Amino acid sequence: MPLSILHQRLSNWILVAIALLLAALSLLWLIISTASERQDQDAAEQYRQQVDSALSYEIEVLGTHAMDAAWWDEAIRNLVLQPDPDWGQSNIGSYLDEEFGIQISMAIDQHDRLLQGFVDSAPMPHFKPFADSRSLAILIQQARASSLQDPEGFGGLIEVAGQLYVAGVAPFTTEEVDDDDVRSGELFSVLVFLKRFDADYVEGFSERFSLQLTGIRPGAGENSLPMTTVTGNNLGHLYFSPPTPGLHLIDSILQPVLLFSTVLGAMFLLNAYFSFRTAQLNQLLDRERKQLQQTRFELEINQQIIGSIKEGVVVADDQYLITYTNPAFSRITGYSDEEVIGKRALMDPKLDVSKELYQQMQQEIDEQGYWEQEINAQRKDGQHYTLSMSVSPLIDQGQRSNELVGIFTDVTERKRQEQLLEQLANQDTLTELLNRRSFKQRVEQKIERAGRHPDTRLALLFIDLDLFKEVNDSFGHEIGDQLLIEIAGRIRRCLRAYDTVGHTGFEEAADTTGALVGRVGGDEFTVAIDELTGQQDLERVVQRLLEQIEQPLVLARQQVAVTASIGVAIFPEDGRSYDDLIRHADKAMYRSKQGGRNRSCYYSDPV
Repeated sequence: MPLSILHQRLSNWILVAIALLLAALSLLWLIISTASERQDQDAAEQYRQQVDSALSYEIEVLGTHAMDAAWWDEAIRNLVLQPDPDWGQSNIGSYLDEEFGIQISMAIDQHDRLLQGFVDSAPMPHFKPFADSRSLAILIQQARASSLQDPEGFGGLIEVAGQLYVAGVAPFTTEEVDDDDVRSGELFSVLVFLKRFDADYVEGFSERFSLQLTGIRPGAGENSLPMTTVTGNNLGHLYFSPPTPGLHLIDSILQPVLLFSTVLGAMFLLNAYFSFRTAQLNQLLDRERKQLQQTRFELEINQQIIGSIKEGVVVADDQYLITYTNPAFSRITGYSDEEVIGKRALMDPKLDVSKELYQQMQQEIDEQGYWEQEINAQRKDGQHYTLSMSVSPLIDQGQRSNELVGIFTDVTERKRQEQLLEQLANQDTLTELLNRRSFKQRVEQKIERAGRHPDTRLALLFIDLDLFKEVNDSFGHEIGDQLLIEIAGRIRRCLRAYDTVGHTGFEEAADTTGALVGRVGGDEFTVAIDELTGQQDLERVVQRLLEQIEQPLVLARQQVAVTASIGVAIFPEDGRSYDDLIRHADKAMYRSKQGGRNRSCYYSDPV
């Protein structure tokens, strides 16, 4: 074959190869760009849902705060029945502004007239803008329409004179007032809490939930959430900056892939040129060389992908000895490759993996092809953390090998956030006792279980501190709060002593047997004791509570002492529901106060 013809054919092949390479690169760019855009869109939508969930949680918490404060006999007396502006400013205006950032608080009677109101801890100068707010009126109507036997707090976004607020509204509620007094309208008054939805609120909201919020602006945008009041009015959009994993994908993968593809294309063309010039005896060697290059290319791509992901990756042989780790492994655990290669542990050299765990792991891998579990581990620096890991066999060219690959993620922060949300939903923030809602749920579980056993008795104690208001007035609310914390601790220690006599352990957060203690108002505590063995045990507990509470203590170099009045209701004699028992225990407590305080009283004949 003449040399010119050979050269012409070679040139044509080179042009075809270049065109195919450009087409392949264009297709690769299209695929990665589409995946990147889709990832960014999904991330923005997930972030929007996160912002919406956080805002809904804020609104729900404000409604709960309003309900907790409205279910307070002392608040009803001083805000509704016999308004005391000084008491309201100290216990509602200033306290709520300092402790919870509630800038505006109002007590509104059944005729929508202002009883008392406070703005930024000072008496409210003007009520008319709030009286004219249609969205606030809707929340007030909802609160009044809730069942008197089961009142609720309501939250939402409202508009007052063109300003957006987060609102919580709840009806004043008490077991102290008879049904006739309730029907007369006294307790159709409501308590209103408001927070301004302004730039300062957006900044604090961002910090509390670790969000990237940029403010409220008119008009909808790609990354925004409409701020719609309970009446359906839109007062702007809350803008946020979502993560952009798609751009990171392009930065971390596309450029190295394009560069490597270009180099590979050049190598391919050069190899094709020399391959064409070699003799037929070298064709087999050329094909093997190309296959080796393709394998190396795939290996490098896989290493780049594994090295760029945030999850830790580890490979172990059939004896569970580590043979490979990716960079994320070192970032998470603190150990380098040299410190872990050859160690018999899957995720962490300090992780105590028992023989039984290996057997369980192997059994699940054989049955379902993978194994997943959360494990507590320890970093190189001694810090404890939680891993969520998945282990599966390594697949080599479609065939399952004896090696195992593990992928793990540090979920410590997620677990901490879940525990924090659970604690906020169930605990009283001051005393760390069960709050009203959680205490009611746990007691209802005990009542349901006791109802299945005819011989089971359950005692519900309502404890009210005597003359606690005088402590606040004399020493200040800070001393009053420290006193409440100390009293809560004494009650818990008394109940633990009761349990050690032969009852189940005391665990407020999970247990449904033994004793429970909660805080349901300012200076009001409740105790539930089941598995009663006799009258003497219960009386010893009640007497010990009275004795421990009346012991004086020194707070801020001041000697402080209070006593308690206790009312006791017994299931099922005094009621078969939580509402009946708590109402009857409350009435028994008031009889204790009428009898001279620092004593206890049963609603009816004790068991």
